Amino acid sequence: MTAMVKKHTSKASAKISPRSIQVPVVIDTSRTLNAGQYIKSSNTVLTIIGRKMSVTGVSLPVDPEVPTYFADSRNPQLVIRTLRGQRVRGQFVQGRFKKA
Repeated sequence: MTAMVKKHTSKASAKISPRSIQVPVVIDTSRTLNAGQYIKSSNTVLTIIGRKMSVTGVSLPVDPEVPTYFADSRNPQLVIRTLRGQRVRGQFVQGRFKKA
């Protein structure tokens, strides 16, 4: 005896992105769980995936003794150096960082 399997498409109830996401869900009607429970499980998985995918950027571990540099948004002629938790504005003069 084979169980009937119905195919159901559900939209996630939580808004994950500007586009609607549709995920096919296979529902085995031979089990006692109802379709709502399957859809709820599917939406839970989509919510977790959405949270993971919505994180932007890259996180790289950096030794606190290694300086990192990035552009100063207030003054394009300067850079900001982060070293040992301190941020200092400055510029490179003959290959060396000098405080502004």
